[in-house]
Amino acid sequence: MRSLALVVMFILFVFAEGFAQVSWFWQNPTPQGNRLNAIHTFDQNHALAVGDFGTVISTADGGENWDVVHSASGMTINLRDIFFINDSIGWISGEVGILLKTMDGGHSWQNLSSPTSLDMYSIFFLDQNTGWTVGRWGKVFKTNDGGASWEAQESNSYRNLKGVHFVDSQTGYIVGHGGTILKTVNGGTQWDSKTNGTSSHLQSVYFVNADTGWVVGQDSTILKTMDGGEHWMAQRSISSHHFASVEFVDADTGWVAGFTGFVDDYGIMQKSTGTILKTVDGGENWQVQNTSPIRALNALAYNRFGTCWAVGESGMIFKSADWGTSWVTQIGGFAESLLSVYFINVDTGWVASDQTILKTTDGGMNWTRNSNGFFSDTTILYKNILSMQFLDADTGWAAGAYEMEIGNNYELRSIILKTTDGGENWLQQQSGFYEILYGLYMVNADTGYAIGYRININTGTPSSLMYKTVDGGNNWQEINARMGYAAFSTYFVDSKTGWAVAYNTNVYKTTDGGATWRTYRTDLNDVFLFSISFFDENIGWAVGIEGSIVKTDDGGLTWTQQNSGTYNDLYSLCVVDQKTVWAAGTRGTIIHTIDGGERWTKYETNTSNDFWGITFPQVEIGYAVGMNGTILKTVNGISDVQFLADRKSTIAEQITLYQNYPNPFNPTTTFSFYLPISSRITLKIYNILGKEISTLIDDYRPSGLHQISFSAHDLPSGLYFYQLQAGDRRQIRKFLVQK
Repeated sequence: MRSLALVVMFILFVFAEGFAQVSWFWQNPTPQGNRLNAIHTFDQNHALAVGDFGTVISTADGGENWDVVHSASGMTINLRDIFFINDSIGWISGEVGILLKTMDGGHSWQNLSSPTSLDMYSIFFLDQNTGWTVGRWGKVFKTNDGGASWEAQESNSYRNLKGVHFVDSQTGYIVGHGGTILKTVNGGTQWDSKTNGTSSHLQSVYFVNADTGWVVGQDSTILKTMDGGEHWMAQRSISSHHFASVEFVDADTGWVAGFTGFVDDYGIMQKSTGTILKTVDGGENWQVQNTSPIRALNALAYNRFGTCWAVGESGMIFKSADWGTSWVTQIGGFAESLLSVYFINVDTGWVASDQTILKTTDGGMNWTRNSNGFFSDTTILYKNILSMQFLDADTGWAAGAYEMEIGNNYELRSIILKTTDGGENWLQQQSGFYEILYGLYMVNADTGYAIGYRININTGTPSSLMYKTVDGGNNWQEINARMGYAAFSTYFVDSKTGWAVAYNTNVYKTTDGGATWRTYRTDLNDVFLFSISFFDENIGWAVGIEGSIVKTDDGGLTWTQQNSGTYNDLYSLCVVDQKTVWAAGTRGTIIHTIDGGERWTKYETNTSNDFWGITFPQVEIGYAVGMNGTILKTVNGISDVQFLADRKSTIAEQITLYQNYPNPFNPTTTFSFYLPISSRITLKIYNILGKEISTLIDDYRPSGLHQISFSAHDLPSGLYFYQLQAGDRRQIRKFLVQK
């Protein structure tokens, strides 16, 4: 009877509408690419790290595999620190005052009542009851009941406080910006400032006993005290580094982790290459441990078994199993910011970074880096490819800008490249001094346009710029395109008719191949448009700053503003058909419409990384790329979105089983599912008669997005079903084995 019931259920399912939420999953870096800010290690095999967008990742096999949960406990807030007093009880502090607690080793997290809405950067507990958390604007809070309630303590500082450490119930230290070092000898009732000889921002503090401790921070700062913080001595390290974390196993042996970097014009630290230093003589000498470049590191942790982990930018995970003598990377992929993307089908595509162009022929599972010609020139500092287009698997163009060091000066130049062998080799076709090309559009193999701006070397003033080719790029001629300071994107429906957007609220149109351009105003105010695309000669969209979207139905003569539902900047646009459009931008924003823009829906991407490009080579299969090597992919982009747009229930009320990918397949595929809460689940495979073939999961899983690989090596070709069940909630999908 059960088999008959399953058969009936499957038949009903085959003819039913889809019911899953659209999912975007990480393809690069793996296992995920959000910044990791802190890590705790339990033993040789178990570790748990926290990061941006509520990310909690854990391993139970020494880092061979990581279980990734985003939006931990329903929070998309950046998590900044983690502290465990034993294998079961731990706490997390984060931005906007978020405080979480676990009683089961991190499998589930409880939201604690927070005493503040300010960012809390560090947390420390002496036992299961007594702890402190510190953060923005000199805030210090103490709990005596395990975090159920918190009491404010006066720090007498307005600085951001970044690290806290106690040696016993009375004696503790806090470090922060502007060279701040605070000490208490009465459990935090009173905090006194300690002179230390630096004004650098201090990030982390660690004591091995009541007298001996270290503080690290920016500007290569490593300070040591041997008298309980009364006096601090600067220790020599390596220059031009910024240290974020310090840990010692005894008075002699310790590590610091950090990065090279610089403070930009906005006062923001721009991080570069990660660094780990080790000392075996109490800090008298420090030796670099990582022999190859890694991503910037934000935290490290060790355990009594000699196992150390360090984590950082772009989901960086670095591990040592021999007390920090040797280290291995435990993430896959690459970390360069991805500036553009182009796919000619669901399998074959290219992404361009600030260093090179990479190619995939298996739907993004593997990427091959180009290191030939232009991309191998070591005299070129930055190779920013901002736009790409391919006409087929062999022929494509790329445009952007690069910097070259000439003597003591840096020279900015534009670049247009062409490939005729699928991106294996790229031939330089055009380069201009003090120019940047943002947009490229090839109408056919002969006619194309590139758009950007040129900087006047005498006045420093930018002005819009456009090039045109009619011979496949052998020659590029500058054409008249007065569009203001800078032009960003262009789109043509044929060799004569095209549109462009620039650093203003206008849309520009040509009907004579770029010889002349007419200006058409939108109803936008005080923003500019960054990307434009059309479905045909009449219907098109443009997107830009502060969530701006405008649409035309008359070839660009008039433009109507649409409500995007976001104030985040939108940088990229993909028009699938006259009703279906995607856009992507800052802070992990991906939005979508299926009714021509009457209603735009924002989708959860599980990241706050900026997206610079989005493309859909097939109606359900899409890619979004952006900062720090971010590549997200969806394989259920349309049918599930249509269903989601009409549902009244919230995502949090349901489990979600996504369509496997690839499908059909031979022999392996990947199943993905989302759990709104931690649950015991089963994931099973059935044949068309309802007979159970295999049980893939029968175990407890935490909330969040999960993936599991499946091999059909022993199954014959045919239609099968897979079922996810959590309690009384159940979802079923079908897959096809094709041998």
